[in-house]
Amino acid sequence: MKKQIRLLLTSLSPLAMYCALSFVPVPLHTAHAATVDLPQTGQITCYDAAGTEIDCPGTGQDGDIRAGVAWPQPRFTDNNDGTLTDNLTGLVWLQNANCNGDTYWNDAFTWANTLADGACGLADDSVAGDWRLPNILELESLVNVDHGNASCSGVPCASPAAWLATQGFSNIGYGYYFSSSTAIQAGHQADAWTVDMDDGGDLIHGSKSSNYLVLAVRETSTGPAAVWRTGQTACYNTSGSLVACAGTGQDADSLAGAAWPEPRFTDNGDWTVTDNLTGLTWLQNANCADGTREWPAALADVAELNAGGTMNGNDCGDISSGGAHQTDWRLPNYKELLSLIDFGRYNPALPTSHPFSNVVANYYWTSTTGVRNLATAWIVSLWDGYTQTRTKSDFTYYVWPVRGGILPHPFAGGDGSAADPYQIETVAQLDAVRDYLASHFILTADLNLDVAPYNDGEGWQPIGTYSTPFTGGFDGNSHIIGGLFINRPTQDNTSLFGYGNGADFADLTLQVNITGKSQVGGLVGWLESGTISGVDVSGTVQGMYTEVGGLVGYIRETAIDQSSAAVEVSAGTSHVGGLVGNVQNGSSITYCHATGSVSSPTNYAVGGVAGTFWGSSLEDSYAIGNVSGKDSVGGLAGYYGSGSITRCYATGNVSATPGVTSYNLGGLAGTAESGATITDSFATGDVNGADQVGGLLGRQTAGSDVSKSYATGHVTGTTSNVGGLIGINYGGGVDASYYNSETSGQSDTGKGEPRTTAQMRQGMAYDAAATYVGWFGGTPAWGIGESFHGGYPYLLALPRFTVDAAITGSGSVQWTGEYPPGTSAELGLVPGRGFSISSAEGCSGLLTGDLYTISSLSEDCTVTVVFAKKFPWILFLPNGSR
Repeated sequence: MKKQIRLLLTSLSPLAMYCALSFVPVPLHTAHAATVDLPQTGQITCYDAAGTEIDCPGTGQDGDIRAGVAWPQPRFTDNNDGTLTDNLTGLVWLQNANCNGDTYWNDAFTWANTLADGACGLADDSVAGDWRLPNILELESLVNVDHGNASCSGVPCASPAAWLATQGFSNIGYGYYFSSSTAIQAGHQADAWTVDMDDGGDLIHGSKSSNYLVLAVRETSTGPAAVWRTGQTACYNTSGSLVACAGTGQDADSLAGAAWPEPRFTDNGDWTVTDNLTGLTWLQNANCADGTREWPAALADVAELNAGGTMNGNDCGDISSGGAHQTDWRLPNYKELLSLIDFGRYNPALPTSHPFSNVVANYYWTSTTGVRNLATAWIVSLWDGYTQTRTKSDFTYYVWPVRGGILPHPFAGGDGSAADPYQIETVAQLDAVRDYLASHFILTADLNLDVAPYNDGEGWQPIGTYSTPFTGGFDGNSHIIGGLFINRPTQDNTSLFGYGNGADFADLTLQVNITGKSQVGGLVGWLESGTISGVDVSGTVQGMYTEVGGLVGYIRETAIDQSSAAVEVSAGTSHVGGLVGNVQNGSSITYCHATGSVSSPTNYAVGGVAGTFWGSSLEDSYAIGNVSGKDSVGGLAGYYGSGSITRCYATGNVSATPGVTSYNLGGLAGTAESGATITDSFATGDVNGADQVGGLLGRQTAGSDVSKSYATGHVTGTTSNVGGLIGINYGGGVDASYYNSETSGQSDTGKGEPRTTAQMRQGMAYDAAATYVGWFGGTPAWGIGESFHGGYPYLLALPRFTVDAAITGSGSVQWTGEYPPGTSAELGLVPGRGFSISSAEGCSGLLTGDLYTISSLSEDCTVTVVFAKKFPWILFLPNGSR
């Protein structure tokens, strides 16, 4: 394999010619945004080397890629004043395309400069000096290289001129048209550039002393694909002698077109070069294939480059930096290759101080087929800019790949902006998001990914990686993506979206079955500086290693709002959460909930909402699922490093993995370190572990605070570091926080105060001021009432389900009313006099004696209770009396 040598070949001025082969240091510059957007060539079909039409996808041909700005429809507007406006370039053309007949070059300038209203059918109020002779790029912009696939009176157009006649031009000439640009090559300055409108649109030299057709142009606006300057800076007379430019009307006098940026090119330092005029990125080595190739081999060389960074077996640069080894290189189309040409230079015809290496001043292939003979393709000469077509299999030319620019999108609509996002209505369009990582998207239909090839093998390939993250926006628009299957147990960042940075997700429902390694989630594996709002996930998520969550594996400086996960989550090691595996600095979670079980058998940081929670805020959220693990295991958060938990609750049971010595287990949080605060929160689940086990918090350290919070679950452990509210407290603050001493089985003090069931529930022997000190003043977070949460305090900001009773017979049902989701309801059934409890059903509850227990509320429901009348006991005496 040959290593690339960075040889820089400086293009020649028209007045001097020299050759120099030398190693030149290439300066790095800040890249510029594109000054112009190149248009499409117009080609929409593909052909093999024999000229047979073939399907385009995957060929890499111009008709497949269709790079550039799409042509507006209509392409030209008739201004009804003798002019046509090109809606692609913004140029205004004389509608009569052969008003002056065949003309000498000098006479052409005189004619164009004196053209005015009243001549050649003009009624546009133009005056002498408004019109001019077009330069070579302006004239070339009229060429439709795919004219043979356009219709001219029901038959294919035979030439560019025939196509222009269908676009509103009148009196079109079939032959060569003069431009205002001189052929700069030494010995040819007596020639001018022309465009052959009869034979495909070739750019060739023509003698200034010959008669050719002429067409006039003027500028009034700029279209979406503006024409750029040719690069000419000198003027020549018909004899080829240098003359002063002023007043000549020549190309270098008018300097028409978009100015080139400075610098024109940026050496990216990774063996690629960006053209700051067009935004296109080129291989720095202009001859990586090391020689000429037939056209099919040229296309194959580019495919080889995409696959492994080589062309024809030759190394195209140090691809370890990721520059040359992108996978979207292509053979340039005719317009793209022509955009490199500096018509003010030759041998090679490239702008001065270009940073390319191994440039050959000869013909290079384009991906554009010549439609006059479909077995040909367009070539461009880097000697001077000459263009023509040659047969694809009989000639060999050089190959120079390109990437970037504007590519037509495969979506149902939109332009990818935040204001007009790409519209996704098919699975294939969803898969194409990975090629537009900085764009915005909106779903317009539900999608089912349970189809080949996404439902077997490794399944779905996550969108976005660490080196190429998703940075756009994805709006689910209240739609569902179902059947998401991923089986990549050795791959990190495994989810619908693998890696996001600055990305936004909203209003989406996902149904998933995902297995990955680390940073595994239902929606996104790793997200920094992003937002998630209104996203709901259900299914299973498994990580073989760390940072696994039902919604997201890892977040930093990210806001999650009004989202949920009903996901069974498991991981091999640490940082495992029902919603998020690892929440890091600057993040927030608000109005969210998780309802699935969460487990990590032998490691730490396992939580119902978040496995690890650090330097962030968690507000108005709850967790319902059971949680199990070894160390720092909590119903809401496992390892709580710092930040704030406010107005949250957890109802799931928290337990140690069987057979594992466990510690730091809490109904709400496993461990709270310095800087962590828990305020206005509660836990109702049972907690079972070995050491440092608490109904609300397992281990609390100095610098952390718990206030206005309570726990009611049963708490068991094997050491003395067990508490109804907090297992062990190493100097943290505890204020106005309580636990139920009857249901917990604990009676410790100093780390949360014990209260009886009667003290904690309104409607019993209740004194709010004595039980919940300072909880209800000002604008409280809490509400309390006999018909709410069974008499226990409830959080006003969070939703509640209603439990009603439908009663038959005489009796009453206690503790009906509103309950927070996931909480349990113990309804007391009280028969009337002479009645007994016959039956009770509904809300998936269980009747035990006179208690009807509903274990975890998930919806509004009604309990139907039947109280039956007791049969009277009748005592018959031996004498028959009673």
